[in-house]
Formats: sequence, structure tokens, C-alpha cells
Amino acid sequence: MFTLQAETVAALRCMEDGELDLLEATLDCLCELLQGPCTGNQELISRDDAFLNAVDKVLQSTFHARNASAKVLSAKAKAIAVLAALLEGRMDW
Repeated sequence: MFTLQAETVAALRCMEDGELDLLEATLDCLCELLQGPCTGNQELISRDDAFLNAVDKVLQSTFHARNASAKVLSAKAKAIAVLAALLEGRMDW
């Protein structure tokens, strides 16, 4: 779902506040699935280039000016939290 939501920078730029809410909910879910740590989920997701590209797009996107800056910042912070959750408990990095 996340890779579809953040498939392109253009898709992110066109998002309304409600769509940003859904993006944040997806990122929250991913964070929960990775924390624990859950090494199986961490390994599966970290090997997915589409996932990592989608996170990169979220972090680089300017989104649209109509979006509240706090909402954009929150979405980017959650994307960073997902990346941090990928590394939680890992000793091989």
C-alpha cells in the first residue's frame, strides 16, 4: 500500500490533507510491524527496493503548498521512524 501511495513524487505533490492522513496511518502501521524488533519483517521490507524508493520520495517531496506544514513534517518524521525501525535491534549494520 505504501509503495502505491508514494509511487511518484507527482502523486505525493497532489495529495490532499486527507490523503496525507492515510499516508501517515500506513507509515504508523509499518512502524508497528517492524518494531519489536521483528527481524523477519525487517529483512523482508529492507530488501524491497520499491519500499526504500518510496521512503526516499516521501523525504524529498515538497508536497503541495495547500498542505499544512505540520502535516507534511509529521509524514516525513514517520518515514524516518520507519527507517529507524528497520534497524532496531540489528547488530549487523
